[in-house]
Amino acid sequence: MATALWSPSPLLHAQIVEKAAAGVTTGIFLDQLFTKVSHLMTEARNAGDYLLARSALEALNAIDAWQKANSKILKDGLDQIDKTSKANFDRAQQLVDTANIDVAHRLETAAQITDNANQIIESIPLGSYQTYVLRYQPRIIPPNAGDHFIIRIRGVRLDKGDPQLKLSTGPAKRDLIGPQEVQFTVPMSELSVDPDALTRRSLKITYSTPKESWFARLFGQRDEVTRELPIIALPTKLATYQGQALRHFTKPDKRPYQSPEESFRGRHTNIPSLPIKPPAGWQWDLTQPLSLVPGQADNGHCSHIDLNASTQDGVVIVGHVDERGRTWQYPNGGDGWTNCALAGTIYRLIPDIETKVINGAIYWTKDEPISISADFVPDIQVNTFDKRSVKVTGTETDTFFTVHRNPDSLIIKPKVPEDLIN
Repeated sequence: MATALWSPSPLLHAQIVEKAAAGVTTGIFLDQLFTKVSHLMTEARNAGDYLLARSALEALNAIDAWQKANSKILKDGLDQIDKTSKANFDRAQQLVDTANIDVAHRLETAAQITDNANQIIESIPLGSYQTYVLRYQPRIIPPNAGDHFIIRIRGVRLDKGDPQLKLSTGPAKRDLIGPQEVQFTVPMSELSVDPDALTRRSLKITYSTPKESWFARLFGQRDEVTRELPIIALPTKLATYQGQALRHFTKPDKRPYQSPEESFRGRHTNIPSLPIKPPAGWQWDLTQPLSLVPGQADNGHCSHIDLNASTQDGVVIVGHVDERGRTWQYPNGGDGWTNCALAGTIYRLIPDIETKVINGAIYWTKDEPISISADFVPDIQVNTFDKRSVKVTGTETDTFFTVHRNPDSLIIKPKVPEDLIN
């Protein structure tokens, strides 16, 4: 369940508004706004909300870029900056407050924060003499980035500022530099990716820009500027999963059975029985031995089982009878007779369930096969890194993965969202 992120207290919000109305400096106002956005970004990261975290990074970059490009007016009152910039910053503050409160529409708010950040960047005048950074990509590193990734930094007069990206091992390899763009190669080891959660790391870029004083600029004097470039890395583990797969089937329930006796009477003949039926709901197992069980007889016997005339629902047995001898009591003789029963195995099909316990982890860089045949029905909970629980019962499509069925397995295929690719 989603929870509200950090939100400033009503008192703090009122103080910010009051200071702005009272003529607080542009720099102080932007520092306060920067702090609010930083809180939002941290809470979004902790909640696994990578879209909101990325939009907050966009906003932080826009505020920082605007401050660096307009450093000479940061001490002026907020009411002295151009109306477009003022409206953009007011809108940014409103959107951050909305993101903290309105959980249900946070995805839409994240998109609006990104749009607002773009408007702040676009409001920066490009006609000055300064060197400054406007944008950088990527903000979020996909988990399949490999051993290194390329960071692209856009700005103004970058080639004049000799930008250097500081790494723990020294300056990063600079692959390209021009007036508006510079590219560096960054090892993934620089980010120390957490296997289970979003990770925030900051890279530092330094560059020089002409001093504000026209006299200093006349002699080519420059100030060194350091900017942090926050980057969020997705965890190496996409999700964990647990649950079970059920297979509903029927199995034979077998037991020995002996039928009631059948009576046969006649003279010098074989007499077939009517099909001997098993109890209701059962069938004869014709794959198992059947036998005749003789009962009392007089000039008769149990002859054989007629399998050709038999089915699982009824088996025919044959009794042979002869004539009883003539006596003074029976001068014409008498019918021979015999009693016979049938013994064998009967069965019925009863429902049963086979349960297979399933658990494991899903990583971004490989498919996750779950060995279950097509007659199993999965009931699996996939818990993603962004604190969502997704139920998998067959073939699903999620933001981060798809599910496919093969005859002998269920395949969970990771999917890096397109909006993470620069």
